[in-house]
Amino acid sequence: MKPLGKPLRAGIALALYQPDIAPNVGAILRLGACLGVPVHVIEPCGFPFSPHAWRRQAMDYADLAELHRHDSWTAFLAARPPGRLLAMTTKGGGRLWDFRFRPSDMLLMGRESAGLPDEVQAVADARLVIPLQPGARSLNVAMAAAIAVAEAGRQLAGDRPGVYALRNGRVGDIPALRRIERDAARLYASVGYDFCLTSAVRDEGEHRRGLESGALLVVEGPSGDPVAFALIWVVDGRAHLAELSVAMAHQRRGLGRRLLGAAEHWAAASGVPEITLTTYRDVPWNAPLYARLGWRAFTPGEDRPGLLAVIAAEAAAGYAAAPRIAMAKPCGDR
Repeated sequence: MKPLGKPLRAGIALALYQPDIAPNVGAILRLGACLGVPVHVIEPCGFPFSPHAWRRQAMDYADLAELHRHDSWTAFLAARPPGRLLAMTTKGGGRLWDFRFRPSDMLLMGRESAGLPDEVQAVADARLVIPLQPGARSLNVAMAAAIAVAEAGRQLAGDRPGVYALRNGRVGDIPALRRIERDAARLYASVGYDFCLTSAVRDEGEHRRGLESGALLVVEGPSGDPVAFALIWVVDGRAHLAELSVAMAHQRRGLGRRLLGAAEHWAAASGVPEITLTTYRDVPWNAPLYARLGWRAFTPGEDRPGLLAVIAAEAAAGYAAAPRIAMAKPCGDR
């Protein structure tokens, strides 16, 4: 590491992976100087990067910037400060607004020409995306960095208690998520569906299926512990919302709607044509609510063997003691 400027302190930081365009680096150095955000540049760059060059790009903000140069990705990994590494991507990540930042987080920005390679993204603790309008490819990297830093700063300004944050799930969450699903089932007893109290909950293998080939979205409560989740599989080439559960103590706070929106966003970002689910036809917060949100009921045919298998497995687990239906929503209908 080659530090220039003030010594590194704990706080949000930016890292630029092999940047291509000198003016963008200058703009990000100016951003870091103005907001007190350290900037790490991981070389090689796509242009000559010397003290003279970065001072020219950052202009009179150069002396205010905290710049750290790393000769390679390997050198960066060996020298970077403690904290989570958050990869900014254009697709396939959790929404920036739903992520809960910590003061020691570092935002990793990709190359203008190619983004972040898979092996770099694999090291990251989370992948984040700024949702864009359909047809828009990407933001300028300096603009994206400014948006991400501003969102992190907004969250951390007060580190307010009572805030719920959405993040990607992890294997270690699975025991807690199974308890959440069991707890959430108690609400069904209020409409006479007592059988839900003893029906099987999603097992570890089903959660791992989401982690490995779909998505597992988790809402953390004020304590940092999971309080709600959405489990998404890929079934018949479509996204399938296999489970959405909110712990009883945290219901009626919009968490279910938030997870549903995040699941729909994940499906759209994944390029599948629609997202499906199965649900109870007559429970007010099931099919009637989904219908108001743009979902339609349908009967799966032989062209949906995966979904038919899901429905059969749910019946075998005891879910079909009351009328259930399949529903779908085209991706992009938000």
